[in-house]
Amino acid sequence: MSTLAVVIPTTHRVEHVVQLVHQVRTTSPIPTTFTIVDNCPNASEAGWEALDGYVVIRERYLGSEQGFVLGLRSAPSADWYLLLDHDAEVDETSLPTLFAAVGDDNSVYSANQGGDSHSWSMRQWVPRPATLLGGGTTTSTVPIDLAPWSGLLLPQNAAELVKLQDSGYFFGWDDYLACWRLRCAGFQIEAVPAAVIGNKRANGDDWLAPWRAYYLTRNRFLFLLETRWISWPPALLFEGRGFCRAVAAYRLKRAAAIARGMFDGLMNRRGMRMTPS
Repeated sequence: MSTLAVVIPTTHRVEHVVQLVHQVRTTSPIPTTFTIVDNCPNASEAGWEALDGYVVIRERYLGSEQGFVLGLRSAPSADWYLLLDHDAEVDETSLPTLFAAVGDDNSVYSANQGGDSHSWSMRQWVPRPATLLGGGTTTSTVPIDLAPWSGLLLPQNAAELVKLQDSGYFFGWDDYLACWRLRCAGFQIEAVPAAVIGNKRANGDDWLAPWRAYYLTRNRFLFLLETRWISWPPALLFEGRGFCRAVAAYRLKRAAAIARGMFDGLMNRRGMRMTPS
């Protein structure tokens, strides 16, 4: 029987993670282990006694990419590796449906429907019924180009490749870079529309924070530097509009963060340059 290792990075969101582990543990159709990476200045062992999984403590921010990378490196050996955000949500059908769609180990599967099919001309996730995307069956898959970290199911050979990633993005677009590199290595990225892994957005209004705007802006440019996915003019136009909207809404800190992100991206500056707040 196949085995599954689940990797969940978090910034000490103990309650959310404990609930998520319970959801996965009670619905996974195959033997499952859990590796939690608690990474932030207030990370500690406190609260994790409720879990019998393996918890890695790092009292500093690792960012999204290195949180998942460390989790994969620390996880026990398995046939499949499932990556989840700490505020992900699964229901009783998510994992059985996902594994029912699994074919060979030359594909990576995504059950996250949080993407936008129109942004950047990428074939990402679209929140539509399976009947529209995959022919109407629960095991249908749809070829896509890119997918988020959360909900990504990796075979062992793909996980070994992701373990080597160290882009310096810190937060945002590192998941798309991982998918791009996997595709360059010969893997297919397959969406499973009927296997829905959602997101509770546990961070609330923090999604509008300037630090997030900075990294998402900067890393779009870093992604283009490496992949040449689209030409520069559309990227500059897109970010310029975001800057103007922030100014018009009097979100001046956000506007400044976008401007700094554009500059640092064009200058190929990487790493953690703004601290999450």
